[in-house]
Amino acid sequence: MGRSQDPSRPTRIVVCVVGIILALDVGLAVGLAYLVDDKKKKISFSMRQDVNDLVGLALARTVVLPSLGFLAYSLWWLRTRAPEGYRALEDRDDVEALSKSKAAADFRRDVALAFLFVASSVCQGYIGVKMCLFDYDHRDTRVLAALMGATTVLVNVEAWLLSNLVRLRTRLLTTRVPSLHKHPLALAASTNNWCDVCDQRITDAYMWRCNACNFDACQKCYARAISSSATGLNNTDPSSSSSSFSRGGGGVSSREESVPLAEINRPAFPRPSPSRLLVETESEITSTEILRRTARLVAPDWALVAIALACVFAAGATGLALPSFQGRIIDSVYACNRRQFRRRLVLYLAFSIGAAVTSSLRAFCFQATGRRLACALRNRLYAAIVRQDVAFFDNVASGTLTSRLTQDVNQMTMPLTTLLGTLTSSLIQLCGGVAMAFYTSWRLSMLAFTTVGPIMHITQAYAAWSREQNRKILSHLGEANAVATESLANIRTVKSAGTDAFEIDRFEQHTIAARDRGVVDAALSSSTQLINNVLDYGAGWLILFYGGALAMRDGSGLSAGSLVTYQLYFTKIQTSYNSLISLLSSFTRASGAAQRVLGILAALPTVDPDAGRRLLDPPRGALDFEDVHFAYESRPDKFVLRNFTLSVPAGTTLAMVGRSGSGKSTALNLALRFYDAQRGAVRLDGVPLAELNMRDFRRYCGVVAQSTELFDTTIAANIKYGTPDVSDAEVVAAARAALAHDFIVDFPNQYATRIGERGVRISGGQRQRLAIARAFLRRPKILLLDEATSALDAESEAKVQQSLDALISRGGSTVMLVAHRLSTVRNADAIAVLSDGHIVELGNHDHLMARPDGIYKMLVTRQLEASANALEDSHVDSAATEVDRLLLDQRKSQKAVR
Repeated sequence: MGRSQDPSRPTRIVVCVVGIILALDVGLAVGLAYLVDDKKKKISFSMRQDVNDLVGLALARTVVLPSLGFLAYSLWWLRTRAPEGYRALEDRDDVEALSKSKAAADFRRDVALAFLFVASSVCQGYIGVKMCLFDYDHRDTRVLAALMGATTVLVNVEAWLLSNLVRLRTRLLTTRVPSLHKHPLALAASTNNWCDVCDQRITDAYMWRCNACNFDACQKCYARAISSSATGLNNTDPSSSSSSFSRGGGGVSSREESVPLAEINRPAFPRPSPSRLLVETESEITSTEILRRTARLVAPDWALVAIALACVFAAGATGLALPSFQGRIIDSVYACNRRQFRRRLVLYLAFSIGAAVTSSLRAFCFQATGRRLACALRNRLYAAIVRQDVAFFDNVASGTLTSRLTQDVNQMTMPLTTLLGTLTSSLIQLCGGVAMAFYTSWRLSMLAFTTVGPIMHITQAYAAWSREQNRKILSHLGEANAVATESLANIRTVKSAGTDAFEIDRFEQHTIAARDRGVVDAALSSSTQLINNVLDYGAGWLILFYGGALAMRDGSGLSAGSLVTYQLYFTKIQTSYNSLISLLSSFTRASGAAQRVLGILAALPTVDPDAGRRLLDPPRGALDFEDVHFAYESRPDKFVLRNFTLSVPAGTTLAMVGRSGSGKSTALNLALRFYDAQRGAVRLDGVPLAELNMRDFRRYCGVVAQSTELFDTTIAANIKYGTPDVSDAEVVAAARAALAHDFIVDFPNQYATRIGERGVRISGGQRQRLAIARAFLRRPKILLLDEATSALDAESEAKVQQSLDALISRGGSTVMLVAHRLSTVRNADAIAVLSDGHIVELGNHDHLMARPDGIYKMLVTRQLEASANALEDSHVDSAATEVDRLLLDQRKSQKAVR
């Protein structure tokens, strides 16, 4: 999997298959000539009497088609032999120029492949005309017609195999940069992916991708990595691999390399984050995989689907019988046979009624299945989102997830359910119509179906292009939803800052980008439809021209009614095919949406809340941090905690102080296992948190954060959140303990009062007291308090602090708190002073105040002098440089003593 492919050698298996097909084509033509010439060796060329021209055409195809394929391959891989040719691969520093050269090479390749399909279409057209004009008298018509038809099939197979062989050998440009990623990287078109190194969306046209493990890198990160690497392109030497850590490499490695702690310069993420996985998976899920996964979701409604499919087949069978009855009715009119005329009219009426009834029942069943599928998929998607860990939501905007739940689910399920019936019906009509058309007149069919190859080629090319365009359109709309959600959530800030126009412009940038891509898609779609219509109408003209001549010839076997029947079948084929083409755009849009939806369903959380050992009994609550190193994915080069070791005995209170960004809140997040440390471990009662069931563990935790998160429901429901089985009396008792009861009863509906989205109908202090009441109600064994009063005014702060003091003094909990109020901190059993992710001082208040040059003492003294009962040094920003200076002086003095 780590080996890069050598583009200079074609795939031997495919080449062998192409060779066998070409040899079979020539052998088939020679066999036709042998049969037609009555086993006599004659060389003559006649459209009506012999098939030597088909032999010559087959021999020409063995030269022309492979030559065009080789030309396409050579044009793509053209290096510096021409100024506009493919850039030398050694010039890999200029990735932008390299990507442009690749785009130009792809265009040259596609032009040559277009000529290949033109040549194959000319061959098919000639064979079709030959079959119509050939004189089959005194010969085995069925055998000769079958062999000529097989020749047409072989022409299509040859063109398809050669085209795919060329695309297979020209789709990869691989490079190995061990300092960036351990697997070979391929230059690929960017479809709004995210870079797994800098964690930014890739806005360039091309990116570097690992096809083995879905790793993506932008051009800037690639250029930075390439500047420090001496590995060449297409280098497959495993010994060149580096031991440096690279983020996001989720592929399988042959061995794990250990790096000494002193050599760590950036964190190693053990597998791709789910937030990146949901984007990466988009380009990996095929249409077949989408249908397979959707079938699993539809499985509970198999009876309804079975009835719908039965109706589809019944409606298709009755619909296919109608053109035959119409032709026979016309023949009865020409023959003046009234009895047959009446009988066939009755049968036609019966089949028409049957087709109408089964069609309506089919529509109902598929629409009902679609509704149920959308409900099931939306529920599973929401459950998958909620199951993700906190790191997932750090990197994915809520508006993007909302777009997945609404727009993407609708776009995915509508074509796969409502239109699935139309698709199945169209396929039945198409296949059945082709069979009946050949049964009615195989000569007309061979002439008319010479346009199938070009139409399929054009449709396939459009589908591949449209799939990427619609994925980009959905990505832009998702970004627009994210911008709208963020702006509306902070509408007060937007209004106060007067940035309405700025936010509107941000939103319009994404919607306009989606619109522009949609207009281009519509233009190409209409062009594709124009070409297909011209080919269809041309085939219809050939049917009327040649079919009319046959119908007017005595003994041709084709009556006027049969000509009408054939025309109706061909019209049915055209209608079904055009229906499939129109459905194609819907399915490509559904494919783009499905990739986004299924990407989330496939993203496993790094911290699985349901995995691990169950906590059957309440824990004691002792927390230990052992040599913890941690960095956020958004800042992989900066460790927030380093060499962090701390013990909090059960039932004690630990206060953490320090400047902003020193790692205090991060320590609380690790204590809740919102994240996993890159090194070290966090233990509960001696057991690593990674081995415990997080649902059980968090049931014994209580959290009061700086910004309380409340829901748009009643006050009672918000207090009971997480403990739904408590009684109303317990809710009131918790509110009284948190000093929240008095303001609650002032509302007209008291505990039944709805507080609005995020609690906007109550004040900040009231929201904090509701959060404290929630913590009282949970009776946690581990209580985490993170700056619960920092954003409040003096009056609210005093009330909330009184509630916090009551909560802490209740006892029975292990408390970790981050606070700036001196009375709260000084009563803690231990105080940890943090700076740059390290614990620089540790002890109780008296012990730390006894240190003459201690940082804690300096902070307390400065804030007491400022007459502020606060400890957080972020409130006196001028002290930040003083803290750094004191730390530096301490280290210098310690070094001098040594």
